[in-house]
Amino acid sequence: MSRAGWRWGASIVGVDRVGGERADRRPPHRLVLVVALVGAGLASMLPSGSALADPPLKTRATGVVSVSYGEFMTIKRSPARDKVFDWSTDGCSWTPPPWSWEQRAPCEQHDFGYRNFGNGLRLERTEDRRAWIDRRFLTEMLRNCRQHWWYPSCVDGAYTMYAVVRNFNNWRD
Repeated sequence: MSRAGWRWGASIVGVDRVGGERADRRPPHRLVLVVALVGAGLASMLPSGSALADPPLKTRATGVVSVSYGEFMTIKRSPARDKVFDWSTDGCSWTPPPWSWEQRAPCEQHDFGYRNFGNGLRLERTEDRRAWIDRRFLTEMLRNCRQHWWYPSCVDGAYTMYAVVRNFNNWRD
């Protein structure tokens, strides 16, 4: 719009507050109708609800298993954690001390993977996914051993526990 056609303080519709003359600057009714219809059409093509903001459940679960065991425990203890997942655990079932308490956090993370990918939600109940979860378990147990170098026989225990879940577990826990 040119400067000549508009003055500061002028209203869009009605009487100009500065000079008193009429300043009809309404958009044509047909244009308003077209814009409204196009906007409504575009809006109807978008997914409804929280689908825009939330990544798929499998992606979120993969992210939880992918973090370090320390980050996992922080997420698990958070009141804002994802409630749709099964966070239950039996710790390091059938594992003798001291390995059962030394590797408690990696065991809980491993349980999360099995309960949400294999049992329970069954996000991806495949042997490839189980192998990935078991490799993550070994990775986190070895991280735990490096961080707690004073744990007796930690590395041997990590490899033994990994061998047991690879050879004797099939998504049961």
